[in-house]
Amino acid sequence: MGTSSEPESGRNRILWMLLVAGTAVALLGIAIIILASVLSGGSTSIGTIIFIGPIPIIIGSGSNPALLALIAAIIALAIGVMLLAIRKRTRI
Repeated sequence: MGTSSEPESGRNRILWMLLVAGTAVALLGIAIIILASVLSGGSTSIGTIIFIGPIPIIIGSGSNPALLALIAAIIALAIGVMLLAIRKRTRI
């Protein structure tokens, strides 16, 4: 094996580790929210956006689903802008 493939495999390993860590943190956050919702006994609201390709699916439930879906849309837009900015910076 040449020396040019060694840094690439290390980079791929780090990317996979970040993917697994991010997924684990997201699932842990979902579990904490569900647990808090069940234990609180009060009314809860939820709003989310799921992107399937370029098509957004907006889901909301509770007393303020429109507000929560709007907040989720703003966060999704901010993440998209950050990803485009990062991609543009790395294409030198």
